[in-house]
Amino acid sequence: MKSFPPLRLLVPSLAFIGGAAQAQSLPFGFGLPAPTQVAPDTPELCTPPTDPLEKAVWDVVQRDQQARDRLARTPPTPDLSCGNRFDGLLELPLVPGREDDAFSQLMTSVREARAEVLVANMFIETGTGAPGWLLAGALRDLYRKVQADPAAYPEGMTVRIATGGMPGFLSPSELLPARFAGALRSLGVPLSDPKLGWSVEVADYRYFPHSHVKMHVIDGKQVVTGGYNISAWYLPRTQPGGHDLHDLGLALSGPVARAGVAAFDDLWTKSRLLSCPPLVTPQNIGRECRFRWLPTTLPSHPPSTLRVTPLGDSRAWMLYRRAGYVQADEVGLALLRGSRQTLDLMHADFSANINCLYAFKTPHDCDPATFPSYFQEVIRAAERGVKIRVLTVDYDVGQLWNRSGIALMRQELRRRGLEHLFEARYTRFKMHTKATLVDGQMLVVGSINYHFSSWGTAGLNEAALATNDPQAIARQRELFERAWNDPKLSRPAPAEPWLSDLQPDLVARPTSP
Repeated sequence: MKSFPPLRLLVPSLAFIGGAAQAQSLPFGFGLPAPTQVAPDTPELCTPPTDPLEKAVWDVVQRDQQARDRLARTPPTPDLSCGNRFDGLLELPLVPGREDDAFSQLMTSVREARAEVLVANMFIETGTGAPGWLLAGALRDLYRKVQADPAAYPEGMTVRIATGGMPGFLSPSELLPARFAGALRSLGVPLSDPKLGWSVEVADYRYFPHSHVKMHVIDGKQVVTGGYNISAWYLPRTQPGGHDLHDLGLALSGPVARAGVAAFDDLWTKSRLLSCPPLVTPQNIGRECRFRWLPTTLPSHPPSTLRVTPLGDSRAWMLYRRAGYVQADEVGLALLRGSRQTLDLMHADFSANINCLYAFKTPHDCDPATFPSYFQEVIRAAERGVKIRVLTVDYDVGQLWNRSGIALMRQELRRRGLEHLFEARYTRFKMHTKATLVDGQMLVVGSINYHFSSWGTAGLNEAALATNDPQAIARQRELFERAWNDPKLSRPAPAEPWLSDLQPDLVARPTSP
């Protein structure tokens, strides 16, 4: 497949290394991601769904995949949405009564990998004892297993770690890939061991805006998307660096994991690889390692990971977006348009435009005609009679954004005589979660915020999973209802004083179900 390198327009003001410009590039010329790679003999596994919400997602994903196939001039990619298994709704921090959390699931999956580990995360914290250090420790354990029994790993072991390329004022040895490589080497893990087929590559996304994706894929069979960085922020407050920050991840196994690999590959080909001697010492990473652009051609994968194996009965779809590619936006909007009963949004962000930061004081500064697409679709859902509940936060940066978002939503629904269909509560706990439940039938969990930075052609890189799995939905409903109904966990978001003076001046448009 022919590929074209994206144009690299340098932005020196965004990041510097060692006092010199460590330029990010603007993402011109990206085009569509490459088609999902599967084994050549993969049969068509699925029939089109009949459920309206499932079909809304399926239509967008199939249309997108067909466009990618046509552009690449490859055979049609099979539908990967059926035959998936729910492995868990992973929660952080570790709560009393549970023996594992999202981080322990990641470490266990890494140790049990048979051929390939792919991890993409905006921020990986590698201080001693931090989750990133534990990830390095899990890779050390995996390396020892490969060492002890090479025959059990006939394809060797491919490990790729991709960080988010956040702008900053850092020297080469302070960038996230260098820190993670340093953690690996401190634990005695080589970056390469050709005799065993062992390879660890660490790269950093190098375009503006940065990658906000949090996901991992193991052996091309299991995929997890979530909202959490690999950071101590999500640990219990009783642990060093812990902030009791709540977040969720959705773990699925089956064909959809191959779509997760395709999303990872798209990130990977737009990253810079940290190139080091295999046995570089941690102290010499800054001197002996160099960043280099990765080729725009797709990376190779162990053949066993390309095989598509149904493992369950659930539908699931990979949602992915980046600058210039908005498949996840289109799926999210299709779900909002398809809602008929309820929208339960458990989101750390619920805001409108960048100029609406103080809309709770001056709502007239925000023209409803310019509201982001997701905000407008929530309003339209209320016009269809959909009941909307928003569970969000009111601290730090989110305090102003979310207060204004709630005020604007209430304003527009009051103008339509529909304010009774909208409720909002603020959590009494720290929350970074991004989970959407539509009509109690479709769950979306990942990194996508209800915030302008996560949507549109210039938005951040994001990833999420959508599923109809009954167990996943039941678990999310349980989490949401507990937080919503317990006054120790949440409180009503107060209405702005000026709202009571607002008179309904718009007639709700009648729509058919």
